[in-house]
Amino acid sequence: MGLRKLGVCLAAGFVAGFVFLMPMQQAFAQTNFSDMNQNDWGYEEVQYLVEQGVIDGYPDGTFRPNASLEREQAAKMVGAALGYGGKKKDTKFPDVNPDYYSSGYIQFGVEKGYIHGYPDGTFRPNREMQRDEMAWLISGAFSLKNMSGSLSYSDVDPGMNSYEAINKVTTAGITIGYEDGTYRPNNDITRREFALMVARSMNSKFIQSESQSVISQGVVTATNLNVRTGPSTDYRVVGQLSRGTAVQIYEKDGGWGLVSSGNVKGFVSLYYVHEKSEPVLKDRVIVLDAGHGGSDPGAVNDELNIKEKNVNLDVVLKVAQRLNQAGASVVLTRKVDNRLTNGFSLGDGFNKADGLQARVDIAANAGSEAFISVHANYFNETVGGTENYYHLYLSDKEQTERSEKLATFTHDRLIEMTDLEDRRVKQDTIIYPDSGFHVLRENNSPSTLIELGFISNDEEARKLASDSWQNTAAKAITLGIKDYFKWLMERQQP
Repeated sequence: MGLRKLGVCLAAGFVAGFVFLMPMQQAFAQTNFSDMNQNDWGYEEVQYLVEQGVIDGYPDGTFRPNASLEREQAAKMVGAALGYGGKKKDTKFPDVNPDYYSSGYIQFGVEKGYIHGYPDGTFRPNREMQRDEMAWLISGAFSLKNMSGSLSYSDVDPGMNSYEAINKVTTAGITIGYEDGTYRPNNDITRREFALMVARSMNSKFIQSESQSVISQGVVTATNLNVRTGPSTDYRVVGQLSRGTAVQIYEKDGGWGLVSSGNVKGFVSLYYVHEKSEPVLKDRVIVLDAGHGGSDPGAVNDELNIKEKNVNLDVVLKVAQRLNQAGASVVLTRKVDNRLTNGFSLGDGFNKADGLQARVDIAANAGSEAFISVHANYFNETVGGTENYYHLYLSDKEQTERSEKLATFTHDRLIEMTDLEDRRVKQDTIIYPDSGFHVLRENNSPSTLIELGFISNDEEARKLASDSWQNTAAKAITLGIKDYFKWLMERQQP
């Protein structure tokens, strides 16, 4: 079934909340449901919601995690999560009886502005909730505002009524989607799934980061491999995987990896996983350069207190993490907020050219196969967009071609995955005819300089400083680098 990204849609108007009860029956607080155990997906989130007084079980002691969720159940759950006590009351909907257990929660949602009902004035309390409706409900109830430039779901596009709601719950890290890259907005959502979404909305420790993309795949080699909540045997076992089970690997921590297979997700010892290698990036020497640093802030948006040096470093560190996880050998020109001097020493008293040459020297010393320098632009509050530069090496057509390809692949991915204007791939010698960028001109490896966006543009500056946007940009740059090395491998084949 896959781990899901949530969605709620009040498009036709609606809302939800949620309660785990039979209509018109008294709920019984339950902390150990007979149909859920600690090895089940979502067990911790469900127990958390029970402890918070958000959900109850059925009178027979069950939770019924795989049953479809009704709209009145959703309204109850969200209302309880927001602190409503549950007093029954009249509602604006003719099909909601004031005596229904859900009536107060539904009217509470109406008064708070996150429940609107259908165009015909009904609420349809017993109708099953769909995933796009869930996105509307969660984003409205928990006042989610931030959006990413684009979504990667193959079945969600900007023309959909529920696009913004799905984008918001995804950007907030509340959704993680299906493993095949779909969102399935018209699918019914189960009680377990909705409980996960509400728990993530209430407590960030349950958040499923969108940045958790699959870095590799593997096969279990142990007869029975324990799946744990953290990367050591000190953590609780939440499931088991049998020999031959295929897993997707999201991150690595020492000898442990965060993996998933079906509904099971957690940490396993990678000693018992035969990992499929990633030949495209494995052992490639990639140098990442975060522009500016230390007493050199780069471009600054004074009103928003956003400095280019911080944006550059944040994005570079995120790219480095992804490349390392994919098996690349990553070298950083700087890992902290400092300036570089010639000879790689750190400090503030230096000649600017020396500082730039230090970055080039680091790349040469490492045997760089690709050099990516990350920056942010500045002009005025109206100009915006992403652009990439490469250098025209008059005496080396091969390096020019490779640099252009590296610039093009990373730029194309950024334009595809973020929402900034396409300012194209350019030769730096055209823009700066005297010499071009030092870190490109003096480099002996294929290289590109990325101007992520304009810090002088308040809207773009906020995006550049956003962790979610940086994660998207880092993913795009990583994929662009992978595209480049794939092109290089195919080109070198006989």
